[in-house]
Amino acid sequence: MNPDCQSVLLLCGQLGKQDNCQVAVSVSLACQTGSLPVAWQLYLPKEWAQDPLRREAAGIPDAVQFATKGQIALAQFTNLMAQGAARHCVLADAGYGTETAFREGLLALGLPYVVGVTAAVTVWPPGHALLPPQAYSGRGKAPSVVFDAICDI
Repeated sequence: MNPDCQSVLLLCGQLGKQDNCQVAVSVSLACQTGSLPVAWQLYLPKEWAQDPLRREAAGIPDAVQFATKGQIALAQFTNLMAQGAARHCVLADAGYGTETAFREGLLALGLPYVVGVTAAVTVWPPGHALLPPQAYSGRGKAPSVVFDAICDI
């Protein structure tokens, strides 16, 4: 990549504000005495991925396409599992945990997980789901899904 075009205005967790920075998605193995990164990839924001002039100036190859951080991480886990890595518990912050496809992908790979979520995420215990809406009587507002009750499935 062109050294003049390596930073992007993004929310930088270390700074707690927007600034020019690079964001990477990484997977690390950790134990009580330390951690070791085993996969690492720069994240390409959608705005950059869809801007041919910016891509050319930064030297971003055509083969590099936009992917969410969760999609990148799942690809890293898939590659590690294909190489025979042990299936340890995955820990991730809400930047990944709020993405349903990420959580479902971990389960599909046989990886247990503990992830952060925000208040916007609805999580149901295994074997439970939303109750279906009541049949519309034709009067008033049509009923929607009941959020305060669960049923066994």
